[in-house]
Amino acid sequence: NMGCTNEQQDCASKEKPVRRVGVDSYYIGQYEVTQAQWRAVMGDNPSLFVGCEQCPVEQVSWEDVQEFLRRLNERTRQNYRLPTEAEWEFAARGGREGRGYQYAGSNEAEAVAWHAVNAGSMTHAVGQKMPNELRLYDMSGNVWEWCQDWFGNYPSVGENNPPGAAKGAARSSRGGSWNFDPRFCRVARRSNLVPTERY
Repeated sequence: NMGCTNEQQDCASKEKPVRRVGVDSYYIGQYEVTQAQWRAVMGDNPSLFVGCEQCPVEQVSWEDVQEFLRRLNERTRQNYRLPTEAEWEFAARGGREGRGYQYAGSNEAEAVAWHAVNAGSMTHAVGQKMPNELRLYDMSGNVWEWCQDWFGNYPSVGENNPPGAAKGAARSSRGGSWNFDPRFCRVARRSNLVPTERY
């Protein structure tokens, strides 16, 4: 079930309606992309919080990420891409192993997320908090994560591999971050930014 399900609190209208979706098998990174990984591919580090190569890269736009992926795919001859919102939420919820937690791996934000209350106004090295049921780290908190989709209202019926809105002005982002309240780190929480924004 995708959206603000019963275990979630502080539901926003953009998290509804809840509907059943299916996703095909896929791989997803265990950690957020680090500053070291970004530098290895792009040759620079645009992050505000430098001096921590294992911290997640930040201040990258959706368009910057597309260039990162283009170069990474060219080097590796693979087909890396951002996850769709449905893929992101399925992974954050722990996939088939999910236990219905409010955050990615726990009902306690402190256990799994760096957020405005505990982060000390900065990002932290990836993988320092508990992982979720799929051994994925930092899907709640640390930095917002871009998704492939255009942002739009959820449809009222479920589907397989939902692609998100057909068009729009903003791209979806998920997971909350170091400077947001824990409620923004819930697995159902949605946000969006224009594709050129490096917030």
